[in-house]
Amino acid sequence: SRSTLPHMTSTILVLNAGSSSLKYKLFRGEVELLSATIESIGRQGTSSVRIDGITKSELRKTVNHQDAISAAFAVIMKSSPIPEQDI
Repeated sequence: SRSTLPHMTSTILVLNAGSSSLKYKLFRGEVELLSATIESIGRQGTSSVRIDGITKSELRKTVNHQDAISAAFAVIMKSSPIPEQDI
């Protein structure tokens, strides 16, 4: 007999790191919670976040990919409706 797992909805973070940019999306199941891009890593560039169809952009200097990932997690923690137990 084949057992079935209870229905679970996962929170999924998708990262795409290029040579000078970081793009990421956060999903809850199949629903996109947020989408963001950090461009021109290593120099002055644009950081943009789209949540609920609204895009906010700012100019920022991102030193390296580690700095970009830290900025990404800061946005996720501030902006997304992820339950505390899922973090």
